[in-house]
Amino acid sequence: AELDNQSTLAGIEKVENGIKADFSGVVTEISADVGATVSEGSKILTLTSTDDVRINIQISKNDIGKVKEGQDVDITIGSDEYSGTVSRISGTAVKNSNGIAVLDAEIRINDPSNEIILGIEAKAKIHTDHAEDCIVIPFEYIGTDADGDYVYMVGDDGTLIRQNVSIGLSTATDAQITEGLNAGDSIVTTSP
Repeated sequence: AELDNQSTLAGIEKVENGIKADFSGVVTEISADVGATVSEGSKILTLTSTDDVRINIQISKNDIGKVKEGQDVDITIGSDEYSGTVSRISGTAVKNSNGIAVLDAEIRINDPSNEIILGIEAKAKIHTDHAEDCIVIPFEYIGTDADGDYVYMVGDDGTLIRQNVSIGLSTATDAQITEGLNAGDSIVTTSP
């Protein structure tokens, strides 16, 4: 009985100052209710480390050649901004929810804060190639058919002219035009 009492008192002393984790992090799940009795070894909460935060992304077949391990990434989570690095790219394609082949990849956040929100979507802008002093137009002005990419230009006499173009670097909304247009050319921005 004396040993049981000593064990109970030692257990009370252990928890009087609360529970201490071996690492810093964010509580992402609480499994125990307030005032509930828990047994030794049962799960009461989940603590996720904020020291090594990673973002999972999928790379489409159009971007496979552009994204490489080690590239810098600008990350936005909620209203907070972070810097990161592409840390891993899978060597095997998988099908996403739409049935399209993609590569799984991982971005490591370089200096996450304790206020980081885990488990929500993040916006990641990967620094790939760049170009300066170039012609850039929105993708919506570019048509594509069996003969390639094109825009409609306004000729000197006011008629529409189909102009084939070559696309260089691109984002989700804009494309660099490497051939076919010159600065100052007028293109049609509505349906002809």
